[in-house]
Amino acid sequence: MQNLLRSNITKIQVMGFFQAFTPVVPIFVPLVQANDLSMMQIMQAQAIFAFTIAMAEVPSGYLADMWGRKNTLILGSILLAVGWIWFCFATSFTGLIVYEVLMGVALSLFSGTDLAMLYDSQAAINRTSEHGGAVDSSASKLVSIKAFAEAAGAFGASLLMVFSIAWVAPIQAVTAIVPLLIALSLVEPMRESSLVSHKDNMHNMVRAVTNNPIVIWTIAAIISFGLATIVGFWTLQKYWQHNDIAIEHYGYIWAFYCLIVSLSARGAANAERSLGVKNLLLLMIVFAIAAFVGMALSSGWIGVLIGGLFQVSRGFYHVVFFDALNRRLASQYRATINSITSLGIRAIFIVCGPALGFIIDQYGIIVALWAIAALFTPTLGIVLVVLSRCISNGDTKKPTQSLATS
Repeated sequence: MQNLLRSNITKIQVMGFFQAFTPVVPIFVPLVQANDLSMMQIMQAQAIFAFTIAMAEVPSGYLADMWGRKNTLILGSILLAVGWIWFCFATSFTGLIVYEVLMGVALSLFSGTDLAMLYDSQAAINRTSEHGGAVDSSASKLVSIKAFAEAAGAFGASLLMVFSIAWVAPIQAVTAIVPLLIALSLVEPMRESSLVSHKDNMHNMVRAVTNNPIVIWTIAAIISFGLATIVGFWTLQKYWQHNDIAIEHYGYIWAFYCLIVSLSARGAANAERSLGVKNLLLLMIVFAIAAFVGMALSSGWIGVLIGGLFQVSRGFYHVVFFDALNRRLASQYRATINSITSLGIRAIFIVCGPALGFIIDQYGIIVALWAIAALFTPTLGIVLVVLSRCISNGDTKKPTQSLATS
């Protein structure tokens, strides 16, 4: 049984690779705008995507906790494949919306469930690290693999465009089938079963979160950085267009960014040990804001290189915060609370997304970058200062005990 559980960890990592292998992503904006859609329409579709996730996140997380991680990942994999196949034929605004809804539900089912499966498998074979200090190696490896997969997909996109841009979406659809094949072979780890009602279970989960200030502010940090990541992503391709960078280079640029994320994710544990938590949090803020301001003040390839600073923070964020959160959660709450954090990001983006599209269409990408810097400088600063103070007050770094069994 332990060998099967160990294979779960490898399978989750391989699944993560093919889930994140997205050659469409670095050319998404020009690909969709080829169908005569404006940036405002693209961001409206993204707001619908965010709304779908906001509606599906908590139910999907609760489904994973109650119905099982494996079943939830299978359903998510089916919708992921269907979504990418649909994208190949979506040539209108309505078609784009259908695609975004399919992907929103699919990614909601994946969100937090793969991490929960990873941590549950580790716990079952006694591999979960419960001492203070470095982040978990398997979790950081998963983030690194996903970032490497994004880089591979982006590099592949640029290579495919040497032949034809029309090849990119079909290749994406074919590779999207792989996660389903892997999900079918997973083994559900044994977890602590809950003997309480669903209502009491939800009540206990809320108490488990609210009784731990570090959990509360870690969730706030994930939401803040997650929102900055999504908002920042949707400025990149317009920034490259603004600087007259050829579309054939978009994949290479995004591959470069993703490799930065991969390397910083792999180095997150060493960075935390070397710098300490407070200094690492400060570094993440400085790099994130410097990227937006630097891009606004620069042009051409210099601006592209400066944009890589945010990717360093992005790599740290994915590992440090999610590991800190999952260490402090009992298994039966893990997927649900991971989904709640994603819900927070998407719920705010429902408003921010169309606003960003309007600013870009009406005032240009440089104004949009200054607006992002003005929004996130105080937001990230406040959240991470409070989180740092909570850490200073002491922390056991052990999972929150189930209130149903304590």
